[in-house]
Amino acid sequence: MDLDYEFLRNQMETELKKDIFAKDAFMQYVESRLVTDSLSRDIISNITEYAMNDSNFYDYEKDALPNFLSDIIPDIEFAETAIFCSDSLLSESAKEEKQQFIESIEQEHPEFRKEEKSDISHAEE
Repeated sequence: MDLDYEFLRNQMETELKKDIFAKDAFMQYVESRLVTDSLSRDIISNITEYAMNDSNFYDYEKDALPNFLSDIIPDIEFAETAIFCSDSLLSESAKEEKQQFIESIEQEHPEFRKEEKSDISHAEE
């Protein structure tokens, strides 16, 4: 599955305005990287949902949610999970790692870059 990086960025930003973890964007990313069947997708989705709903993964320790997901899901690194987390879940070093990973994606896929909002207003005719 090819990943639409512009859509992924927009989906991440939208989800993180409402929740601590951009689950749908994460699942899209995971599917593009390693999921080849519906059973694997369902298992990863259930693990992610469990981690998001268990406050032990974010109330007591920074980085717990991305650490858990990267430990339990084969071939997914910490930074790959951290980019889908709210900064409130991350330590300062994890935020730096997240930013570095985002920059590496932007270099490889320019369409992932955050678009600047235009301040141009349209006057009524």
